[in-house]
Amino acid sequence: MPVHEHCVSVSLELATDEQLVYAVATIRQLELEGVIESKLTIANEYFLLTVAVDYPKHLAPDGYLNDEAINTLRQQYNVPRWAVVAEIYGDSWTIFAKKRQIKKRLALKFLEAAPHIHSHHKGVPSDYFIGNSFFGDPSEINLVEHRKGKIWFAPVVPFDGEQTLFVMNGCKKIFHKYQFDFASGLLLFNPRTVIAIA
Repeated sequence: MPVHEHCVSVSLELATDEQLVYAVATIRQLELEGVIESKLTIANEYFLLTVAVDYPKHLAPDGYLNDEAINTLRQQYNVPRWAVVAEIYGDSWTIFAKKRQIKKRLALKFLEAAPHIHSHHKGVPSDYFIGNSFFGDPSEINLVEHRKGKIWFAPVVPFDGEQTLFVMNGCKKIFHKYQFDFASGLLLFNPRTVIAIA
């Protein structure tokens, strides 16, 4: 990707799955138009909670956080169901024009985002995101001692809100059936395809 004068992060908090379906359709169109041309990350509430709190064992008597526990934590810590982060690039006038186009279609926040997310999207490597696999401080995680691991399943699906939600909800049912916490996200592969990570 060419070097740009400015890189501004945009973020969007979504309270419901219905909002995700609408946002995906809109973001897809913005990608096709070249307004958003960056890596796009969509994370579920589990990923967001791993940054906010230590693992609440008292809410996971079966060994995983079910929907009721996740909703309790979401309300307690004011965490959305989904969060979207992307960047827009260009000179100052291009950024201004892109912001106007995006604001007409979505209620986004413009910020020089959380330093780790912003740096990651700019291509700066970081170990910070290992913490999204587990609750707690990543530097204190001992995978063997804490009996932690991760199995990634990452199907490539059309960048369509209803289809991606169908895949994510199907994965969630399987995870909960076998008593695993459901950490998931969506990574934009191109304007028509997304990698659904579970």
